[in-house]
Amino acid sequence: MDSSKNKMSRTCGTTRAVKANRSVSTSIKSQKSPCSFRGCDRTAIAKKLCDTHYRQKRTGNRPKTIKKHGGREYQPVEPRFFPKISKKLVHPKRGECWLWIGGLQSNKRYGQFYMFGKNYQAHRASYIHFIGPIPKGEHVHHKCGQTKCVNPEHLEVSTQRENTAEMFARRAYVETIDAANRRIASLERRVKNLNTTVERQHRKLKKIRGNLV
Repeated sequence: MDSSKNKMSRTCGTTRAVKANRSVSTSIKSQKSPCSFRGCDRTAIAKKLCDTHYRQKRTGNRPKTIKKHGGREYQPVEPRFFPKISKKLVHPKRGECWLWIGGLQSNKRYGQFYMFGKNYQAHRASYIHFIGPIPKGEHVHHKCGQTKCVNPEHLEVSTQRENTAEMFARRAYVETIDAANRRIASLERRVKNLNTTVERQHRKLKKIRGNLV
């Protein structure tokens, strides 16, 4: 009996010691100062910075404001988004295309952008950020026909059927234009050959007239 009581007292003493240590560590944590970065209320862990801002500074990047979304904190979108676009292409009807020059998906057709804790296709990320949420089951269609364009003015929500129908219509239009261009090129070659033949005949006639004189 005495030995069992001793064991119980030791166990209780150990438990009390563990709880005391936890309370002490909790009180120490509560005494930590907030992050020194302007506008950040997170707890500082090193160099008077929170975990996110400390990692940014340690990797050589300038600490940036953390944006909250859905109750969680993320880095702002636009400072990371705009350096990854090029505005060198201008659509004849739609205006300036924002061509994605950042990371691409495995199919190499669409850009990829990390936002709010997950990877998005770049054009979908652009639509979500600049316009609003995409309805469930809907697709984001490129009105300009450029799959790497992320200009929100060139994007619209459509169903899979509408997107496919427009794609086939655009493909048929492009094929028609290509056929017309090939026909024009063929006619230009024929005209050039005819002009060459006419010039050759003129030279022959001139030579014959010179001999007759």
